Amino acid sequence: KGKRLTGIFDNCTGQNKNNNVLRLAPFLVDAGYFEEVEFLFYVRGHTKNVCDRTYNLMKIRFNDRQVWTFRQLCSVLAEQPDVTVHPCVPADFLDFEKMHEQFYTKYKNNTIIPNHIFRAKSSSPRGTVATQTDTSTAEVLQSIRLTGGSETDAERATRMLDVIKNQMVQLEPPGLKEIKIVELATKWRKFVPAELQDEICPVPSQELLN
Repeated sequence: KGKRLTGIFDNCTGQNKNNNVLRLAPFLVDAGYFEEVEFLFYVRGHTKNVCDRTYNLMKIRFNDRQVWTFRQLCSVLAEQPDVTVHPCVPADFLDFEKMHEQFYTKYKNNTIIPNHIFRAKSSSPRGTVATQTDTSTAEVLQSIRLTGGSETDAERATRMLDVIKNQMVQLEPPGLKEIKIVELATKWRKFVPAELQDEICPVPSQELLN
């Protein structure tokens, strides 16, 4: 078991500051992966942090190169000695939301947006999360544990591990909307190098074009 995991995120509610991501903190504690998990969200004016400087490193070679495909992007980024590329594959995209709903409720209204610190500890009751707007404010405890049944904490942790190891469902790729497929072929294909046109902007069927 790990001692403490700290995740640091942009303060963007649509992308990562949401129930799906935030329920991962108590899950990692309740399932026995860590003794403490805290998720910290940057406040305004964080653009000079180490992570953002790493993005600038990636741009050094990217900005003056012709990069058309994801494969080319990974290759160019990997040329930077301080950057390690770990491409995502379809099998990496699992339905964590469906998994979380078996164990947790959603956070209370007006909890997610104003707070920048979310912390779960094994010393607290299972499913309890401490929130703070910043380090100067007192912690506010909130339980998001889905109640019901008579299972013990140990039994619940065992069930969690079984779900994460054996029952996770891979998400279906959403793909492109048909109108975008047509636009790629009719508007943008001519600007792509000939050897990459079929990969990036394939010509759809005549039925779809119609």
